[in-house]
Amino acid sequence: MLLYASCFLLYYGTSTGQDVSDVSLAMRQLIPPTLLFYVVQQISGKTLLSRLWLTQFLTGMSWALTTPLLMYFQHEGTPKLDPMADILFGCYAALFLMSAQQLTAGRRHCRLFQSCTTILSQLLMLIPLCQVIHFFLYGTCITEQTIFTFRTEPLGMYVQQVCTSLGWPMVMGIVVFYYFLGYFIFKFNARIFISLPTLKRNASVLIFFLTFVILAVYLPKNLIHQTYFFRAWHQTTKVMEQQMPAGENR
Repeated sequence: MLLYASCFLLYYGTSTGQDVSDVSLAMRQLIPPTLLFYVVQQISGKTLLSRLWLTQFLTGMSWALTTPLLMYFQHEGTPKLDPMADILFGCYAALFLMSAQQLTAGRRHCRLFQSCTTILSQLLMLIPLCQVIHFFLYGTCITEQTIFTFRTEPLGMYVQQVCTSLGWPMVMGIVVFYYFLGYFIFKFNARIFISLPTLKRNASVLIFFLTFVILAVYLPKNLIHQTYFFRAWHQTTKVMEQQMPAGENR
């Protein structure tokens, strides 16, 4: 109930121009992930903030919190914000990582599964980190113009421009922070993987497996395209296609 209320208040507090239908839709959309969180918690017998799920839950919540809050703190005149897709993606991403960890914990090749979980967590946290850096530099979330510049300019020139804006000490600090974040997740998960027993009941295995498979299909095919960053990336792709000469388009 606390998770449900927190997500709903985050949506309600960071959106602008909602009407009754928007609020009703948000309430309905939050029910499935909240129920799934409850099922996962009941099967494992652990809370979502226990050592078992801590890094996975915080990884998902970093996505759910970052963009809506940064958009809320932007200057006035920002367009209508619908952060529900980012909040839902964060919740479902946490569930996906939890299911992956639970299904592979205690099995052979534990180190390989542990590494894969760490890489997934690192990749998921990369975009929220970039959003925070961009907000620190320009006072806004990553815009379509930023993505357009990144995709059209040479990568080296773009990286040099960002490093110059941040300053090399700050860049090195961010790199070191990101490295030790991944190292911490890897070491933290290592203890969990080694100590966690495999699931014994077939029903528990089936529930985690279905959650993993459904989210593995649903996240990239449907929900991820609706999030703020990837929606902007898609709009940039359409602009680039329109600007492309007819011969190159063919």
